[in-house]
Amino acid sequence: MNNEDLTSAPSGSEATPNSQSSSTPASPVPPITSPAPAVPVAPATSPAVIATPTTPAVLDQRDQIFAALNYVSFLFIIPLIARRKDAEVMFNAKQGMVLFAAEVVVWFILSVLEYLLAGKLSGLGAVIFYGIAVIIGLVLLLLSLMGIYYVLQGKHWLMPIIGKISQKLQF
Repeated sequence: MNNEDLTSAPSGSEATPNSQSSSTPASPVPPITSPAPAVPVAPATSPAVIATPTTPAVLDQRDQIFAALNYVSFLFIIPLIARRKDAEVMFNAKQGMVLFAAEVVVWFILSVLEYLLAGKLSGLGAVIFYGIAVIIGLVLLLLSLMGIYYVLQGKHWLMPIIGKISQKLQF
């Protein structure tokens, strides 16, 4: 038995000449491995910070105020004139303009219907008509508030129906 064969055998097991042991060592020492290469972790950011086709660059505070102003009735005119160069403000101005136009059309239609049905609505019919008018008004108000909320959160939000119409506008 030579010394090389004894040193390669695990401790606590029988050493045999010229034999390789396939069993694991009995000692509790784990095998030495090289550490895994460090992978750089990107800091967590909100979806609005990353510029993609659906989420453009973040607006500064002044532009956020102008963009939020778009959803307050006819005030979309101010950002439309003052911030014409900023694409995100213009996106919100177009949505605000279409939303305001929808409000005007809906209230015009409801006013004409109310005038035409003034003497004919009574009881349950009047309650249903005015109930529908209130629901439509609340939906339009909710869309305005959601537009303001998303602008102040720094998110690019395309309104249902109104957003698709506003994308077709070019000026």
